[in-house]
Amino acid sequence: MGSDGSQGLKSIKENDGIVLVQEPKSAKFDPMPLSALQAVIADVVAPATELPEKLLAILKLVPVSDAPKAIDEKSKIHLDKIIILLREQSGHDFSFYKKNTLIRRIERRKGIHQIEKISAYVRFLQENPAEVNMQLLIQNAQINILPSFNKTGVKLKLLNALYNGRHCIVNEAGIEGSGLKNLCFIEENADGFIEKINELFTIPFTAKEMQYRSTALKKLYNNNQNGLIISGMIQ
Repeated sequence: MGSDGSQGLKSIKENDGIVLVQEPKSAKFDPMPLSALQAVIADVVAPATELPEKLLAILKLVPVSDAPKAIDEKSKIHLDKIIILLREQSGHDFSFYKKNTLIRRIERRKGIHQIEKISAYVRFLQENPAEVNMQLLIQNAQINILPSFNKTGVKLKLLNALYNGRHCIVNEAGIEGSGLKNLCFIEENADGFIEKINELFTIPFTAKEMQYRSTALKKLYNNNQNGLIISGMIQ
């Protein structure tokens, strides 16, 4: 798969699409599925003969319409539990997100795992804290919100969001001394976060921005380059 194909997969994920990839071991020639798996985190990986059935099974559970709908009180409670789990596991705060947007993303994940009820999905996340599901919810987020009150150390959760996510909103304390200011939006209070979220919500994260971020991160956090610097300091 060339760069156009990889970019196409990323565009599908950015627009809340579902990516199914053939299991490389089942392919006669595996470079293409391997390249796809390197480009994005696939929703389903299975032999080619099983992919149509899996896609149909997902579509049975995923709502066709994206139109806003009322969220009952029980669903709100379970949604709050998922937000807490995501914050504990990744540091990402989704509490500022529009509830209908989160529900749509969660419904897609439920469909992929063939889970009908949101309560069962909460249990699934609790029982699988290291499961790729958490990463997919982060990667598919239009905006990553990472407030922090710790001014020291490299923020690994922020780096994860910058490498794998889209727009990132942080506060000054969460980015101080990291060299990453130019790659994030900075706000200092709840009103500022909400205003910036509303501003960014419909703004696409383009391939040009992705390339700029990738280049900047490679310069700042290049293991080989940093190793040479440390080696020179020791000598």
